[in-house]
Amino acid sequence: MNKYQQEPFEELTDEQLDELLAQMNQEMPNESKEKIKQTVFEDIHKEAEKIKPLKPKKKKWAAILGAVAVLSLMVGYTQLDTIKAAYTKAFGTEADKILVEAEKLDYSVEDQGLKLTAKNTFKDGNTTYVLMELQDLTGDRLSEDTSISDWSMLNGGNTQVINYDKKTKTATLLVSSVAWEEHKDTGFILTGFGSHTKEMENIVSIDWKKDLATNVKWKKYDGEKGYGGGYDEDALKKINKTLEELNSEYLPNNHLSIQLIPNEEVFVENIAYKDGLLHVLAKYPNTTEFSYLFLELQSKDSKKVIPSVASYSAYSNETHNDETGRSDYEEFVFDIKESELQNYDLKVESAKTQTVVSGNWAIKLKEPKEIERKALKDITLKKENLALSNINLSGLSLSFDVKDSSPEKMEELILDVKLVKKDGEIIDLTKDGGGNIYTENGQSQVSLMYDYTELSDIDSVIINGQTLKVE
Repeated sequence: MNKYQQEPFEELTDEQLDELLAQMNQEMPNESKEKIKQTVFEDIHKEAEKIKPLKPKKKKWAAILGAVAVLSLMVGYTQLDTIKAAYTKAFGTEADKILVEAEKLDYSVEDQGLKLTAKNTFKDGNTTYVLMELQDLTGDRLSEDTSISDWSMLNGGNTQVINYDKKTKTATLLVSSVAWEEHKDTGFILTGFGSHTKEMENIVSIDWKKDLATNVKWKKYDGEKGYGGGYDEDALKKINKTLEELNSEYLPNNHLSIQLIPNEEVFVENIAYKDGLLHVLAKYPNTTEFSYLFLELQSKDSKKVIPSVASYSAYSNETHNDETGRSDYEEFVFDIKESELQNYDLKVESAKTQTVVSGNWAIKLKEPKEIERKALKDITLKKENLALSNINLSGLSLSFDVKDSSPEKMEELILDVKLVKKDGEIIDLTKDGGGNIYTENGQSQVSLMYDYTELSDIDSVIINGQTLKVE
């Protein structure tokens, strides 16, 4: 027996429907409108025997429901608006053109009172994108600053919160995961996240004369776990040091225990000079709650700030807590003369995640559709004498391989890449130094991202002054 099926827009007034339809007509390209017409026609015939005719006053729904169908978001305007907003934020103002091609998903899994739902997916070369929603069904453990810390998919990548709806307690997640090898199945596993981050800042006066250690027996680092940390490339060149050289030895724990943040276990444990550089050994809780620790020098008078030249983990083989995989200690190196120290305090910045959630949310995903890509001709960068091959262009990215490139040569390589549109607009892809470089077995792959731009609108690509026409 046929039953009347209530549609998502059933309760909207005529005025609301008019406004909604006008907005969608204004935002959609003509090509999408034609697809909508065809979809509505097909849907009417498919569903004719299942659903009774809708009430006459709701005829305005036809275009709206058709638009939802074409965009693979059959949940109503609020859902459409949320997902479109997420795509626009991630991929630019023309992101709705990607949505038309995205594969619709509706896979859900629940654990710890939280529900993870995969909404849609698409693929751009080696990168698979998945839009998901994480909803707290029982509490308030999500927020705008939620950080997706523990997850896995393909060979890794990035998962970020694009939007958070306080009313529904739902975070919209965008996963971008890269595959450097073939995978039989595509699946996403979330095992932990953190929310409600508390940022902390403090200024600490140090008695440099009293606390500065002398006759220090520096500890040698064996390099067993590699060399990791952060550094200012220009500052390292200025002092003629590398991160590896700085990290080869570190300060012993002198147990100064100078508290850096009130009511928190964050301390300076030792201070000393080596080769004219100031080293400060700090200790902070090795737990997932603590996100980071930064130390800078701040002038007492002018408030001028001197950042560290480099910072790196110390005592890597003596970690007391294995929650994070990092050490309990961080060493900061500053380029400042000892005679100037008395004019500076320590500026401390740290962050503590107040809500940490662990669980198991695993979803097997449908193989995504790939957006259109064009292969361009191989070229050789004359000045750098580097051969570029497998040059591929899509509406979202430009990627290419650099043959016979050592990690050292890639570090020295400066890329200047621009897209030239047919209307004359030039998009600089490397002005912010952006891009991902993956190196293995003497070959590097470069991937440069940009806001979605239709391939048909791109005239050429310029790489370090050499022009490639898009045909």
